[in-house]
Amino acid sequence: MQLDIFENSRDVMLRNDVLQALALHDGAQARAVWETLHQEYPEDLSLPPLLQLIESVGPSRCSGLVAAFLARPGAKLSTLGISRRL
Repeated sequence: MQLDIFENSRDVMLRNDVLQALALHDGAQARAVWETLHQEYPEDLSLPPLLQLIESVGPSRCSGLVAAFLARPGAKLSTLGISRRL
């Protein structure tokens, strides 16, 4: 069976979409894609650091899901350290 990179790498594509939106300082788009990533891949280890980067882009409205995720212990990470890891 051949691996289809488009069909079998949706998590990677979503992470890249979040990072691209962040590079464009589009917090709303980054948050929308992050929420899709969270719904489809709730155990993805990049969720907390991506969310911290989204929050660092600037003030924005937090959805209930994002607010709950930020309230988790350990969700507050160094933005610089996060960007280095991603």
